[in-house]
Amino acid sequence: RASLLWLSEEVAYRGGRITTSTGETVDVRVSDALPVETVTPEAWAEFFASLVHGPELAQLRAYIATFDEVQEICGKRALGCYGRDQLVAPGEGVLDTSPEEVVRHEYGHHIAAHRLNDPWTAIDWGPKRWASAANVCARVAQKQAYPGDEGNNYAVNPGEAWAEVYRLMDERRAGITTASWPIVAQSF
Repeated sequence: RASLLWLSEEVAYRGGRITTSTGETVDVRVSDALPVETVTPEAWAEFFASLVHGPELAQLRAYIATFDEVQEICGKRALGCYGRDQLVAPGEGVLDTSPEEVVRHEYGHHIAAHRLNDPWTAIDWGPKRWASAANVCARVAQKQAYPGDEGNNYAVNPGEAWAEVYRLMDERRAGITTASWPIVAQSF
């Protein structure tokens, strides 16, 4: 997992800790380079509160940025990233992908980061119950899954598959039935 640094000194942003309509507090920062009228920290805080979540939501610091800023922070091939309770995602659609899709995927990593999964880390293997249902241990033993590999084996990284499963589950819950599964192996 990439070590993210909060870029408060390098990128101007608006927002902070916001209390949502559910009474939960979410820390959301939005790049000043995004339109003030259409991309607001308050709207994003409400979006995060609408996701399937647990108490880990209160530990999140989300940064909604331009695509150029996302790539500067996360890497040139990334649409978003997550690490150390910090989520970075675009505030605008990129490559036929909505910002909400990216946020849902990255929030899946945040959920995994807050699940106990001894002796493995859930962020790499997926949360325990899902990993058991997806037969991750046997897949790893058969060299069909590669926990934590975000390089050549990204498509068979169970941590990424879990984040996609979470994204699709939350989209279905929101009534979105047109979502695709383009970044990880269909076998998950």
